This record gives sequence, structure tokens and C-alpha cells, in this order.
Amino acid sequence: MEEVDGVDETDDNYGITVAYAQDAIGVTAKFRNEQGRNEWNLEGSYDMGNGATIMAGALNENEGDDVDYYVGGTYDLGGGASMLAVYAIDDRWRPG
Repeated sequence: MEEVDGVDETDDNYGITVAYAQDAIGVTAKFRNEQGRNEWNLEGSYDMGNGATIMAGALNENEGDDVDYYVGGTYDLGGGASMLAVYAIDDRWRPG
């Protein structure tokens, strides 16, 4: 590999994802290191069995230590259509 003057060395990227799904419950946890920056996610969902699914998550995917959160749900409207509603908090855009 050729070295170029004035260019910093880059860190190796690595990560792991663990997912679990059983009946109506689904959970995913991710951790990764990208260019020396740690990122992680923890997300879950529950299928209520009546066409509605609720979901929530906490994510840290930016360059700071901020954690973003969301909660939401989907509802099967039939005929291949569904509705999605989500409320999210993004700490990067919160004043103060």
C-alpha cells in the first residue's frame, strides 16, 4: 500500500448486530466503530396481532454522544396499504 504525504491513517471499521425474533416480539442491537467513531442502536417491536405493530428505539449514529429516540406504530389498512406514525426526539437539534 502506498503512503501519501499529508493523509492521516484511517482506522479499521468493525461492528456486530444481534437480532432476536420470537412470535410477536422483535429486538435488534447494533454496535459499530466507523473510522474511530462508536455508534450503536437498540430497537424493538411488538406485533399486537390486530394489524397494529408498535416500535421504539434508541440510536446513537452521529459524531457526538447524543442519543436519539423514537416511538411509533404501523397499522395494516388492508389491500397492501399501511399507515405509519412516529414521534422522534433528535438531541442534535434541541436548543440549549
